[in-house]
Amino acid sequence: MKGSLRKLMKDQKAVSPVIAVLILIIVAVVGAVAVGMLQTKIKERAEVESAEFEVGVHELKIIGGPGVTPLMVGYVEAGESMTSDEAPEGTILGEFHKKHPEIRVEFLRECCGFAMYALSKDVCDIGMGRRFPTEAEKAAYPELQFKVVGKAPIAVIVNSNLENFTKVNHTVLKKIFIDRETNVTKLMGINDSGRPIHVYPVVYPFKEGQGKYLKSGFGAWQTGESELRPKGEVYGTSTQGMFSLYLIRGPSSTAWILGGAEDNLKLNEAIEGNETEYTMVNSPEEVIELVAEKQPKDNESYIGFVEYYYAWSAIEEGKNITILGLDPGSDYATEPNADPATIGTADTTNSFGGAGYVTGLGGPMFTPVMVFTKGEPDPWEKEFIKFLESFEGVEVMHEHGFLAGEDIVISAACPFHTE
Repeated sequence: MKGSLRKLMKDQKAVSPVIAVLILIIVAVVGAVAVGMLQTKIKERAEVESAEFEVGVHELKIIGGPGVTPLMVGYVEAGESMTSDEAPEGTILGEFHKKHPEIRVEFLRECCGFAMYALSKDVCDIGMGRRFPTEAEKAAYPELQFKVVGKAPIAVIVNSNLENFTKVNHTVLKKIFIDRETNVTKLMGINDSGRPIHVYPVVYPFKEGQGKYLKSGFGAWQTGESELRPKGEVYGTSTQGMFSLYLIRGPSSTAWILGGAEDNLKLNEAIEGNETEYTMVNSPEEVIELVAEKQPKDNESYIGFVEYYYAWSAIEEGKNITILGLDPGSDYATEPNADPATIGTADTTNSFGGAGYVTGLGGPMFTPVMVFTKGEPDPWEKEFIKFLESFEGVEVMHEHGFLAGEDIVISAACPFHTE
């Protein structure tokens, strides 16, 4: 059973941060066993460490999905954990430990749907994820409380030497990323007698065996390790799923914001079996490096997607990339190389996703960074949440591509209002 559960938790559909209905089914079937195993694991680890554990130090257990894992602790495998005293600098847990050594935090990577279930069983103190809870989850876990502490608009980037291609809508991007059509001049009906514009999609791996497809020099595994789970799968099961929803559903629909059980897998389904028609890399930094430095031929470029602040910071550092303007002419249009502040706070009219919904959450596509608790947070949990919203926490989120702090605007009329 343990092996089956581990396989289940590593499966892309289980760890995807937007498959709430599937997660409810999973936890209904194996939840009790999973929580029992998790409680045993936590107890065993606590017993091993009790001899060296400092008197007076308080422990917090956090379970989060793959979409928040790099932000929280860097890279860990699905089903594995890391503590705040182990976490590297530049991560939330690493920086939190500097400020609060008296609070020891253990972060376990699973999925946010499982985190909500574990909260209801008192297995963890805080859950984190990259989506709102569904109506089914709110009904199943009536004590669940949640708060938006950050948001992740997604930037689509190309090499800045590419001419006549600075704006695009989601239907063209769908043709490029899912249908693998590369001739932008033809797709957009550009009247240009010169060399046609071609772009080549850059994506993240998401399962075992795809390490061998990683572009040489951009995180490729050594010989004999191709069956290992590539590190890029943390993005291939989170950011890639969110981008897939945008490709299929378009900008800013309520259904897109809340996620879906099928459309978030469409891009991965298109990639699987066609890996040689894509370029794979392991991280957002590698996407930016490849797009900025490697122009296959004149009027050609790689095209990739990363969290917005990654791209914005790269432009400020002089990287040779352009953030494409998205969905021109729509109510949710963004301009090329738009300042994050303009997509983070411009909408104060409740028009985003419909009247009374979330406002100012980042242009045509975004996902929230959510914190979940069971009931009102206790003082220790409040201290951690306070850190996420502090100057130090906001700086870490910015470094990892998220908008946070004053860039978050939530309407008082919004059902997810958290003030």
